[in-house]
Amino acid sequence: MHREEPVSATHQMYLKALHRLSEVHPVGRVRDLANELSVTPGTVSTGLNKLQELGLVDRERYGGAQLT
Repeated sequence: MHREEPVSATHQMYLKALHRLSEVHPVGRVRDLANELSVTPGTVSTGLNKLQELGLVDRERYGGAQLT
């Protein structure tokens, strides 16, 4: 599958962290991802929004995220 925009190294880190967290919880919470990546929750939200646009995660507003 060819993507118009490649996934950046930062977004790859988000995906890997979400995958690790999914082994413990079915849905990755922004707070948990922020702790895992040592960034602010706002930074995580921005990253998850981009990953959702790329179709790589499903996310609910004010909720958790799951890999697609």
